[in-house]
Amino acid sequence: KTTQSIDGDAYVELGVALSSQSDAEMGADNTTVMTPLRVKQQLAAHAFSVGQVWIDETANRALGGTYQNTTGKAIFVAMDISDNNNSNPSEYYLEVSTDESTWMPICAGDVGNFNHSAGCSGIVPHGSYYRYRKFSGPNTVTALAFWSELK
Repeated sequence: KTTQSIDGDAYVELGVALSSQSDAEMGADNTTVMTPLRVKQQLAAHAFSVGQVWIDETANRALGGTYQNTTGKAIFVAMDISDNNNSNPSEYYLEVSTDESTWMPICAGDVGNFNHSAGCSGIVPHGSYYRYRKFSGPNTVTALAFWSELK
């Protein structure tokens, strides 16, 4: 049934309830209709990078340390180490885990043999753990050049 609104725009009366903000953000209700505002609220609650900003976490992170993403959204992490050692190559991994027991490498960076920087970046899902650690080699870099997170 088509009806005329006060401002002259036509609309269709569906006879279906509108989603609440919590229903829209949960995304589990298939019996209500989402308005454009509810779609925006759902995206703001869950879409990657929407409402997120870059944070310098260098002072709060350490090589080999384990951290958990508790933001409610996926985050993007980027880090780099520097070394002036021209030999003794080593490989560093950015890893993620859901249980702090089984780790999945998502990026590898090499330092040494004239490669003075080992940077990595990747997406960390909400609730997951993440770390940047030495995987192999004799290099003993302990300082971060930077560690940034989009969260």
